Amino acid sequence: MKGHYSGEPGVDWHLSKDTAKFCGIPNECLGELTLVNTSDAKVKVRALMTQEPSRAAKDTLALKPSQISLYARVPPHSETQTLAALHLPSDTAPGQYRGTVLCGKHKHPIDVKILEHRESIIEPGHSRLRGESGETVSCQISITNLGNVDLELGDVGMVWLREFDWVGRTLVYTLRETTEGDSYEDYATRLVQHFRKDIIPPARIQFEPTAIRAIAAGKTLLRTFSLILPPGLKKGRRYLGFIKINEKRIWLEVFCTGNKKENIQ
Repeated sequence: MKGHYSGEPGVDWHLSKDTAKFCGIPNECLGELTLVNTSDAKVKVRALMTQEPSRAAKDTLALKPSQISLYARVPPHSETQTLAALHLPSDTAPGQYRGTVLCGKHKHPIDVKILEHRESIIEPGHSRLRGESGETVSCQISITNLGNVDLELGDVGMVWLREFDWVGRTLVYTLRETTEGDSYEDYATRLVQHFRKDIIPPARIQFEPTAIRAIAAGKTLLRTFSLILPPGLKKGRRYLGFIKINEKRIWLEVFCTGNKKENIQ
């Protein structure tokens, strides 16, 4: 077999006259095709091409030229119904489409229903920042709309940072301060006091550019977010947190290099 099929299309084999129907999202739009073999040899078909219909139909959109992948083996003088996948650009808008499948000199109509698809990617997913308590740090991210509808953005306003291995360190430090005469209640009280003392207040997030409501399908937006590192960070320690954009997390790892108030003194 040379190319996408064996035998001469429209002569040795052809498609059923019935209109084929496809449905799904652009990256996974499936349907069924019926192939009829009129020759004395087995026919193999791996791919077909589509083109826009010659006349626009009411309430439908014209399907752009694309490829249909399938895996069909049709015995001589028989017909086979097979699953086929229509490959479309990922930003193909939802709606009802009409196209034609080329089979030699013949053209067979297909109806395609494209569903809404919402998907995005944010990079990087993990950012490492360095700075002093009270210093403003920033990071640039890219947000790509991989779906076929506008991606609405909801900006996050705060991020909560916690010291790496905060709980384990606090437990050890509290044990070191505990004497043989202390009761379990004394230990628990001291532990809670340390936990409360080491809680870091949230840091406010600021995005640039601001007032971005949505990203069009297939587009990428570069944004920079900034935050003022909150008071209470200790020099030489790492702090972890995350911000959420459209249910996707961007993990932050902050290494504290000092404290501005301490440096001023």
